[in-house]
Amino acid sequence: MFRLLQLEWLKLRKNVGFLVFLVLYMVALPTFFSIPLTMKLPEEIGAESFYLFPNVWAGLGYLGSWLTFFCFGFLGVLLMSIEYSNRTLRQSIMTGQSRNQFLLGKFLMIGTLSGFAAVYYAVIALLFGYANTDYVILSKVTENADFFLRYWLMVFAYMTF
Repeated sequence: MFRLLQLEWLKLRKNVGFLVFLVLYMVALPTFFSIPLTMKLPEEIGAESFYLFPNVWAGLGYLGSWLTFFCFGFLGVLLMSIEYSNRTLRQSIMTGQSRNQFLLGKFLMIGTLSGFAAVYYAVIALLFGYANTDYVILSKVTENADFFLRYWLMVFAYMTF
């Protein structure tokens, strides 16, 4: 499995589009979240407590979903399109990699990128939450932490779609 993931990484590491979308996501997520809110938010989030625990998980997930759609949705398309443009799909099959191994490698890379996005989401949420919440207790921090897994699932679904 690690070999399949390593092969996928070798294909992506020098791809400019991959790096641009990844850096765009890493810069835009905290930037968009730190901009003062001028839009109408869903009722369950609430603008007055947007940056406080436990609402910071839902707030960042709400704004991050738009970036996920753009950045990781296009990364999913990019993962397959570079196979055809560089003719690595045909070469992988000719050199002995089965179709199942090829698809497993793609799903492993998608899962890894989704995990990276979810961990980055959690770090940003924790930083904003701790910076803006006056009295922090562990039960408040972990109250809506299941959004972390929801975010991973959302990124994984956008990339596989």
